[in-house]
Amino acid sequence: MLRLHALALFAAFSAPLAARADVITLLNGDRITGRVVSLVEGKLRVATDFAGTLMVDAGQVEAVRLDDEATIDLRDGRQLRGTLVPGPGGTLLLRVGGNERQVGWDDVLAINAPPPARPQWKGSVVSNLNLARSNTDTQVFNVDLETHRKGPSEETDLSGSYLFGQQTQSGEVVTTQDSWGVSGHFSRYASSRTSSFLSARLERDGIVDLDLRSIVGGGLGFMLLERGDTKWWIDLGVSHLREDFAGAGAARERLTGQFSYRFQTRLFGRVELGHEVSVYPALDNVSDYFLSSKFTVRTPLSQTLFANFRFVLDYDATPAPGSRKDSSKYTFGIGYRF
Repeated sequence: MLRLHALALFAAFSAPLAARADVITLLNGDRITGRVVSLVEGKLRVATDFAGTLMVDAGQVEAVRLDDEATIDLRDGRQLRGTLVPGPGGTLLLRVGGNERQVGWDDVLAINAPPPARPQWKGSVVSNLNLARSNTDTQVFNVDLETHRKGPSEETDLSGSYLFGQQTQSGEVVTTQDSWGVSGHFSRYASSRTSSFLSARLERDGIVDLDLRSIVGGGLGFMLLERGDTKWWIDLGVSHLREDFAGAGAARERLTGQFSYRFQTRLFGRVELGHEVSVYPALDNVSDYFLSSKFTVRTPLSQTLFANFRFVLDYDATPAPGSRKDSSKYTFGIGYRF
């Protein structure tokens, strides 16, 4: 701060030498004369003749005067091209063409910000294979795939899983696990804490005679907490749920509510914890509901590899005849981030 103060004094004496220059006025009254390069993520870059490029915290700035036109992003989502000059009462006048509008420095989100990078898909794949040979031979294979892409105002999550297991005893083969599922979730943000969403999931579980369950819905999402590595958000909406059970005749269809919450955090800077719960109560009978819960723990092994433990619980208040209402799965495997 002391260096910035000294540079500001030098800039003030050098100001008359510049025919056209931008002027940054700091909260302590100092001024920096130069050319505003950009304002990105709270950092103002100013090119000067006396000290090269300076980085100034936007929180230290009281006012900015831009002699040349710049691309200015406001916090209300608008992007304008114009100049800034000090206005009355500590405000700024944003001049666009022949028009002026009064704004505060806090209303300015960015100046000459680079175009946003094209959103990239990121994700992970987890797999495990268990083989046991004894009086009873056991084989279990599981794979989980999760992908995520986040853009400036939207977010997409896709996932899929497959689990298969068999036991062989005295020559008799029994299938103990046979299930798969895919899901997708798309959000469009109205603000940093509110969004609208569309979601869909398909799943099959041969062990509980579920030929196919489909859930399609939408609604509103709310970010309740976002602090460092900790995030907690909920979804509220309406869904259409359809279930086809083997040998049960016609499929069961119903309109349901949808309540989902997702929580994720990091312990000791390394261990990732995640918990997701979705509940779909029938609108005409709330005691008829489907619940899905997933708890995940991940520990890094290297830059891209990690150990993964997952517990999944599904509860169907009206399952196939002769089947249990609840089903649970524990899986442990090695994952790869991409």
